[in-house]
Amino acid sequence: MAGGVTTMEYATLIFALPVTIVAYLVMASFSKVLRMERAEREGRAQRRRTVSAVGGNVPYRSWRRQQSQRHERSCGTL
Repeated sequence: MAGGVTTMEYATLIFALPVTIVAYLVMASFSKVLRMERAEREGRAQRRRTVSAVGGNVPYRSWRRQQSQRHERSCGTL
């Protein structure tokens, strides 16, 4: 077993690298969420403008408002 220790070291490195990358991405995501929550709590959250597929900006509409408008269109009450 002359090369057993180095093989185990390489295997450890090969398995540890993807785990390290995933841990870094989770940490970055968690940091982003904490910043967003702090901004929301302090009342300075900014809404991101959406861009339509055709071109141009679309005014922000809440999810509930979009659903109610779709329901109105499907029922023919709009």
